[in-house]
Amino acid sequence: MALFPWGKKKAPGLPQPRKDWFWVLTVGDEGGCSDPAWDQIQEGLYGLDEDTDSYLILEQKNPENQKEYWFIQCAVANQGPDQGKYMVEVGFPGESGPQLWEHVVSDPAEAAAYFSAAYHHKMVDFSGFRDMEF
Repeated sequence: MALFPWGKKKAPGLPQPRKDWFWVLTVGDEGGCSDPAWDQIQEGLYGLDEDTDSYLILEQKNPENQKEYWFIQCAVANQGPDQGKYMVEVGFPGESGPQLWEHVVSDPAEAAAYFSAAYHHKMVDFSGFRDMEF
């Protein structure tokens, strides 16, 4: 039993990244970089700002079927109640179409923890993520 069971939401059972698919990194409107180093990802996250062209996407696609994919992306909210916060989003195909789940964090170090888990193929904790339902 958890010490503070009310303090943590149950994590949704979302797909994890695949160890057998390679990574592509896109930072802003720059082209994608295949097989990025962790330093490149971290540098991109810490360089994000509230500009609409400031975002980072780390994605993978099944080399056998391009319709199978998984990605994690981040941008800084430039308006609304979350302005200045980091929007971490995870996307993948679902049974009823594309899925997008989001979690708002306060700084790039928190966002980097999700990217690090994904990049290093550790279990990504999706506690606090919510379905964006498009």
